Amino acid sequence: MELFSLTTNVTITDIQWQAYPVAIFSLMLCLLTVLGNILIIYAIISKSTLHTSTYYYIGSLAFADFLVGLIVMPLAFIFEMTDDEYWLFRRHLTFLCDYWHSMDVFASAASIFGLCTIGLDRYIAITKPMEYPNSFLSKKWYCVIPMIWICSAIVSFPPVLYFGTRQAITRQSMMLNETTAGVFKECDFPNNPYYILFISIVSFYLPLLVMIYVYIQVYAAARTQALALCSGYKHHHRIKTAKSFIPRLRFKQIPDEQRSTTITDDSPIHEPSTDLLEKRRLSPELITLRIHH
Repeated sequence: MELFSLTTNVTITDIQWQAYPVAIFSLMLCLLTVLGNILIIYAIISKSTLHTSTYYYIGSLAFADFLVGLIVMPLAFIFEMTDDEYWLFRRHLTFLCDYWHSMDVFASAASIFGLCTIGLDRYIAITKPMEYPNSFLSKKWYCVIPMIWICSAIVSFPPVLYFGTRQAITRQSMMLNETTAGVFKECDFPNNPYYILFISIVSFYLPLLVMIYVYIQVYAAARTQALALCSGYKHHHRIKTAKSFIPRLRFKQIPDEQRSTTITDDSPIHEPSTDLLEKRRLSPELITLRIHH
């Protein structure tokens, strides 16, 4: 964007009129992002009725977006609005660049992973409501949330610091040449193509495909439920478990002089083996439920 440039004599030159509304809009966007997510986190903490796995995932997502509004967006605004970041942060430009890019990838990945987890959580809750309370996402939320942040940290901090350090070393060696001495004043993202491809697939495209699939399934389930409410009937396929093929045993008392107990089988013993196999198989059963308003 480069709406204004800075010079070394602490003066601001070449200010365009577009800089003022863009700066005000960016500042308001940062403030709204921070305050909105603080309110969400406060509501989840203060309301005991919201202390469930679903709202814990929402709180994790809100904290990730809070980091975006607090750290990533202000630095992005500064680096985007100026064309001479080296003058702004002469001594700490390398550290701030690596820190900004790492936090950008870290918070964005945590936000996207949180959205994906919320989608999976809602998918199980809507398509399998009876099984949802015992599902892994519902019962083990205290394991899922740390895994979201650990995976986000793994794909952000080590690669960015590694490739950023290598890129800085390459720049220092190239700046020995006078023709390129004035070029490297901007805070650029590490330009390793393999890392860019990896982070794009892992933190964006794969979660995107998962969210598209689960929300399509959620929409289909909601549409089926709506049609059932309108018609007054709902069809449900139930898996009916077969009767146990283990013989029922009972104790039979025999005369006292023998003083012993014998186990006898109460089930038919001459039943063909094919019938037993048929009973062991699971048979689907269509159930029609009538909905009373």
